[in-house]
Amino acid sequence: MAQKLIKAWRPIGTALENALSTLSRYALRVIDRQTGEAYSADELQRRTVSIRTTPLTGFTILAAAFVDQVHYLTPAGTLATGTFRLPAAAFAKEGQIVRLLSTATQTALTVNVLGGGTISGAAVTSLVANTSYAWQCVNTNGAGAWIRI
Repeated sequence: MAQKLIKAWRPIGTALENALSTLSRYALRVIDRQTGEAYSADELQRRTVSIRTTPLTGFTILAAAFVDQVHYLTPAGTLATGTFRLPAAAFAKEGQIVRLLSTATQTALTVNVLGGGTISGAAVTSLVANTSYAWQCVNTNGAGAWIRI
């Protein structure tokens, strides 16, 4: 019975001889609600997630942990305020990239790290319509930090 389960869940190209413990991480898969595709935790970390949001007034957006992502804002018009939070270093993978783009201007923007943390590079205090901004998590002496790229 175990051999049948392993065969059903093993990734393409993985031999049946691999230990069950190695293959068990593939058993729990995350389903993308938009595409219907299933991803293991390993595959999800290598994927870039796109998130579209249409705020009507001021907004607070928390970037997801451990995965590269693009946050695409499509407000109806100019917004006065917004807050964009990067994950705490403990919940970010080294090299993780988070991008932000808005189709309209936000006149005041606060970018910070959830729970406090370091952001290096020029501060982003507003969003210019159709201009992208990006931050990358780096490891600096054992403590994670975000740099604007």
